[in-house]
Amino acid sequence: VSTQSTGVDPPPVRQIMSKEKSARSRAKDDLTPQHVDDMIKISELTQQSLLNNLKIRFQKDIIYTYTGTVLISINPYFYLPIYNLRDVERYIGSDITALPPHIFAVGERCFTQLIERSKNQSIVISGESGAGKTEATKLFLQYLASRSSQHSSIEQMILESSPVLEAFGNAKTVRNNNSSRFGKFMQLHFDSFFSISGATITEYLLEKTRIVSQALNERNYHIFYQLCSCSSSLKKKYNLLKMDDYKYLALSDCYTIDGVSDKDGFKRTQTALMLLGISTEKQHQIFFLLSNLLLLGNFCFTTSEKSEGSVVTSFEVVRQLYLGGLHIQDQATLSGANCLLGSQLVPALVERTMVVRGQPLTILHTPEQSADIRDALAKYLYSKLFSWLVRTINSSIQRKSETSLNPTSSSSSPVLCVDT
Repeated sequence: VSTQSTGVDPPPVRQIMSKEKSARSRAKDDLTPQHVDDMIKISELTQQSLLNNLKIRFQKDIIYTYTGTVLISINPYFYLPIYNLRDVERYIGSDITALPPHIFAVGERCFTQLIERSKNQSIVISGESGAGKTEATKLFLQYLASRSSQHSSIEQMILESSPVLEAFGNAKTVRNNNSSRFGKFMQLHFDSFFSISGATITEYLLEKTRIVSQALNERNYHIFYQLCSCSSSLKKKYNLLKMDDYKYLALSDCYTIDGVSDKDGFKRTQTALMLLGISTEKQHQIFFLLSNLLLLGNFCFTTSEKSEGSVVTSFEVVRQLYLGGLHIQDQATLSGANCLLGSQLVPALVERTMVVRGQPLTILHTPEQSADIRDALAKYLYSKLFSWLVRTINSSIQRKSETSLNPTSSSSSPVLCVDT
């Protein structure tokens, strides 16, 4: 490129590039096709036209789009100021086509149909991992709680169930920092005044494998990291080690989430558990069980020199535990953990007893078999704890009366919400 002197200094290269970029942006805006809020209005329905419409709206931070009665939501992965009280008030009493697409509009339509037709309504929230199903469910519940004519403690407890279920049932994956690792089916019950009178949660398909193994840069369930981030006094109370000292947490080499405080999350979980009627003593038992479950994962097995079976050894290198104020190291770790988890734990891991012709026969496990039994026990304990939590939550948020939309009926009309 050659230049000639004109006696005038040329504008800086950055300024020229900025002007060209602005010109291109204006040209792009002029050529941008119009988007529609309901894609059944598109004259030529093709996969490309649907995706283009969603892309145009997403680039304008418009994450909601209708396709008939179906609401499509695209996760922006940052907060949008469209969920405040003023937005709730805008959609109350409005037709679904009167205002821009929004999850509040779907909630309003569902609530209106419940009143006008006195029939059960269903909301299905589905999508791939990271699509925003968990947040959509919480927003839907918040809108219905605001929409009720009479407010009660039941509504607050239903909302408080979310942080508890997220702590025990959600985890960080490579695609989503708060991915639900279980399915949830919720029934919201309304009384004759169309106020929320109770709810029932059904959980299914908890990802048990995550408890004992995770992919690289993924985490175990949030509650383990929250527990390990508690205060020093609680760490001593529950005999907690550092996160990287636990095999069940160290496999993926991922302990934190950017922008998320596990310490604050633990406090939030404790508060929610208390509001749901789970006493301090019950919480102590929950956290003590979780601590022992992590300790169980540190059991390793090697071949016994005296037989073909396996024996329990410490985890990789010497770990120091403080159990009941005593300094325990090496093989003492095993006896200390054995006292915590039950005197029959180690024998159950390394051997089994069969009855042959009326006589008991003890068969020793191989190290591989013992490791599988250890992991199976950990998965069983955690899944039972999670199911117990859901049952306990249900006992707190269930209907307090049998008042229904039809005074002669013995069952209320629920709104069904499925989170998959």
